[in-house]
Amino acid sequence: MKKVFLILAITSISTLASANCTKTGSITSCYDSESGNSYTTYDFGTSSITNGSNANTGTTWSQNTTRLGNSSFSNGTSSTGTTWNQSTTRMGDMSITNGSSSSGKSWNSTTFGNGTTIHNSSDGIKSKSTTCDAFGNCY
Repeated sequence: MKKVFLILAITSISTLASANCTKTGSITSCYDSESGNSYTTYDFGTSSITNGSNANTGTTWSQNTTRLGNSSFSNGTSSTGTTWNQSTTRMGDMSITNGSSSSGKSWNSTTFGNGTTIHNSSDGIKSKSTTCDAFGNCY
């Protein structure tokens, strides 16, 4: 299942490990010569805008996030030009996230304070539920 936001987050995390980043005021720009990924994030108080591209593939993507209290709302455009969205609300030591992937599939996840996450997804016909522990073991 494509979850572009998850892919973007994983790419961003792994890119941070090998990317060269510079920060000037509220603007952070990063480039990873290994992958060809580059992205710039603009922070405006409780909102941020990230625009990225890959020099090797010529693809681009974007993400907008707004934070309100214990919630954050994100939407973006994947490298294939399709859109996605998600919202996350934190309640105590638990986070609930709902969204729609760039392929149009709805999904949600609940992460508990002990690190356990329950993922649910649906393509409108089939539903799937996966539980993962704090160590990344899923069943």
